[in-house]
Amino acid sequence: MRKVLLLLVLIVSGNLSGQGIRQIGTNNGLNHPSVYDIAEDPYGIIWLGTRDGLYRYNDGRAKSVPFLSQTNYRRSTNVQSLCVSQDTLLWIGIQQGGVMALDLKTHKPLADSEYPQLPIKSSVVGLYQDSYGTIWAGTSGDGIYKLGSTEEQWERISYNTSPENVSFGFDFAQQGDSLWFGTSGDRLIYYDLKTGTVRTVGQEDQLNSYRKMVHVQGGNVWFAAEEQGVFRYANGKYARLPDPQKMLDQGIPMNPRDVRFVEGALWVTTDGYGLWKWENEEWIEYSKMDPQLGLITDQFYEIEWLNSELWIGSFNGGVTIVPLSSELALPLRKPDSFVYTSIQSALTLQKVGDDIWVGFDGDGLVRYSADRTGNWQPMEELEAPKVVTSMLEATDGSVWVGSFREGLRNYSSDGEIQRVFIPYSDQNGGLSNRHIWSLEQGPGDSIWVGTLGGLYLWTGDSMYLPWNDPWEYGRNILDLEQHNAELWVATEYQGIYRFFSDGTRSSIDLSFPVLDIHSVDNKVLFGTEGGGLYAWSEGNIDTLISDKTYSTCYALSCDERHVYALTNGGLITYDRKNLTVISRVNNEEIRAGLFNRKALLSLKDDLLVGASEGVFKVNKMEGSVSENSSLAITEISFDDNTMASQIFYSGANYEEALVIPAGNKSVEFQYEMLGASSGSPYNISYRLEGLSNEWTDLGAVNRTFSLGNLDPGNYTLTLTKTDEDGAVLGSVVLPLSQKAFVYQTVWFRLLIAVMTGLAILGFARIVQERRLRATKLRLLETERELLATRASAMEAKAKEKSDELNFQLLKTSSRVELLKEFKDRLERESVKPNRSEETTSMLKAIIRELNRELQSENYWDHFERNYRDLHDAFSDTLIEQHPKLTKGEVRLSYLIRQKMNNKEIATVLNVSPAAVEKAKYRLKKKIDLGKTDSLDLYIQGL
Repeated sequence: MRKVLLLLVLIVSGNLSGQGIRQIGTNNGLNHPSVYDIAEDPYGIIWLGTRDGLYRYNDGRAKSVPFLSQTNYRRSTNVQSLCVSQDTLLWIGIQQGGVMALDLKTHKPLADSEYPQLPIKSSVVGLYQDSYGTIWAGTSGDGIYKLGSTEEQWERISYNTSPENVSFGFDFAQQGDSLWFGTSGDRLIYYDLKTGTVRTVGQEDQLNSYRKMVHVQGGNVWFAAEEQGVFRYANGKYARLPDPQKMLDQGIPMNPRDVRFVEGALWVTTDGYGLWKWENEEWIEYSKMDPQLGLITDQFYEIEWLNSELWIGSFNGGVTIVPLSSELALPLRKPDSFVYTSIQSALTLQKVGDDIWVGFDGDGLVRYSADRTGNWQPMEELEAPKVVTSMLEATDGSVWVGSFREGLRNYSSDGEIQRVFIPYSDQNGGLSNRHIWSLEQGPGDSIWVGTLGGLYLWTGDSMYLPWNDPWEYGRNILDLEQHNAELWVATEYQGIYRFFSDGTRSSIDLSFPVLDIHSVDNKVLFGTEGGGLYAWSEGNIDTLISDKTYSTCYALSCDERHVYALTNGGLITYDRKNLTVISRVNNEEIRAGLFNRKALLSLKDDLLVGASEGVFKVNKMEGSVSENSSLAITEISFDDNTMASQIFYSGANYEEALVIPAGNKSVEFQYEMLGASSGSPYNISYRLEGLSNEWTDLGAVNRTFSLGNLDPGNYTLTLTKTDEDGAVLGSVVLPLSQKAFVYQTVWFRLLIAVMTGLAILGFARIVQERRLRATKLRLLETERELLATRASAMEAKAKEKSDELNFQLLKTSSRVELLKEFKDRLERESVKPNRSEETTSMLKAIIRELNRELQSENYWDHFERNYRDLHDAFSDTLIEQHPKLTKGEVRLSYLIRQKMNNKEIATVLNVSPAAVEKAKYRLKKKIDLGKTDSLDLYIQGL
């Protein structure tokens, strides 16, 4: 009996754990994990209304969106409800803050004057738009309001029969022309859209509740009445669903919070009792009390059906996502002995007989067996190292298990240990490195062992190194693969080595660590870290996944028709024959990481995938490649200053250019994939026409790029998303206009060019004038030098004439002195006695000749001519000012100007000094000089 109960528990648990539930919480960007409402806009962005404000979620991240910047009222940031209207507005219901509107094209909130206002203190807990375009707002105690598409004011709904039943409006659902209300009170209420009246059905105590939520499915209307249960209304009748047996056993009333009918099942959230599914007339529970599910709360709010998944807001648990598609990854149950944290990474998988052995990172080795429903259930844990890195089922049926730090072990197929190889111990068996990363069957019963210290070979008796240097052919050996008669060795840093049966070898140089090698027909596939996936065939290497899309391929596997690659972007299925992509599963569903290498195992109908949170089962159903989400530029910063928020979507036509301020040095663009996730590889690149026609690749991981130091002008930025084949999946085309300072404009540059030209011409003219002036100055200087030379020559000539004149005066003076001396001597001789008459007569004749010579003026004429030539200005001035002077007075003036004293003048003139004094006196008086005036100074000054 106990075994039967255990089997039933395992079956139910398998059902519960098969949903692959995941969370969006603080790790994804939410500041507060209480999420009250969820909405998706036409662009693929999911909006979250939280206690801490409004968030947008896409591309795996939640980001806070300020929405109170344009309001003049004091409003709360507690967002209670959301609604995306047909005119691309996001209506935001606020606790004690009325309603606000945000433009989804720009992500800018509207000003208060741009849309009708509800009472500012009302708490808007429900928002909805019907098929006629009317917006409905339900408040907490202030009534239900509607706003027609052409109305300018909100209209409050009246219900005179029972007004208290429409004072609260929590939820809305349209069924034809009936709009059902989720309200408080004891009735089920709907609004007739044709007649504009409120109608009710049913009135019993069991309908009485504070809160009702409503959902329409075909002819059924489902109501969740708080503390009362779940009701279905159809064909004019309503019925209450039975409470879950668990609640009946505990005497707890069903306390539903929201209902949603999806794909044949009714989902119900509760406030404190988890998530429930009504299917096939029975309840299935999803609760945090079952650690296998990964739920972190049992208090749930709104349910939304988005992208084949249930998105459920919760109290302090963020958003819980429950995928319902059978193609998504479903987690295998973990042993109950595991400590339930988010990290139980499965590093390696190995099928042993009908069982699956799973090696964990820190949790040892677990054996799984399939139950009668085909679900894999964990059986006993085997005695094993804590970190199991590799496994191999050998040809003799035994299982080899490699570990990190704990060596190598060999098990029987029943899980019993047969051999242990622990380096640096008595059990080393020839193994000298305890870090085992890869295992492969060798010739016969031999086993190749790849370690972080080289390659070993187990011969059946001992372990030995095939080469003298253990690192000669690979230091860190990450994988081994036998292909035909060749051994392929994948290393972390040295590429790939290929060993042939004849002992020869070759190598393939790769720039990335090789994580997994897998042989498929006549091809060998290489999965790398950071370099993508490659296929080798007959010496040629083709790229299946480039480092621009999914950069890392962790593990490879295949079956008769397909090849499977586990990558950082997800699980990709290839056609085995031509290696074309068939389908993909997003890594967000699997959450595989770098250490999950060799953790991919192909079974008959499923794939088992080792991931960071355990083992996932993926259905092999062939499906089309999932569509990629759209592309948008979500934020632009000028020199690290964020501009006003505006979203630029792919496919939209933006004619008005984005203006970049003058002087801006850099523009940073942030972009995102619109949608909750993106399931297939892609590449992002951009081009700036006007600067270059070349495309710049951004890869699949990057989310920002920058443009720097643009010259003023107009440009066109094109941001493009392409798939592996280069097909365009989306493009954002945005005109840019880099503004310029005045000094950067064309006309200013032309003006500067003209002014520069004029300045150059002016400068050239100045230079020319300066050169002309310099030439003139040089000519003047030359002329001055010539004049100076002439003056010097004239001065020299004047000096020469002056010297000659002085010499003449001196000569004349000497001659007169000599003649007078001869005359005196002759006169003395003539009067001496005893002289003959003849001698005396001769002496007297000579004396007479001497007197005539002394009185002769011939030499004076020559002197005056020379004096006038030398001192013509003086001579002219003297005669001009004193024309009445006699020849003798002029001659006396010449001698005075020569600075001769009276004695010298007397000698030259052959007169006595007294006669000279008299002559000077007469001259002074004649030229009208005073008694005190100096004749000499006057003559010198003329």
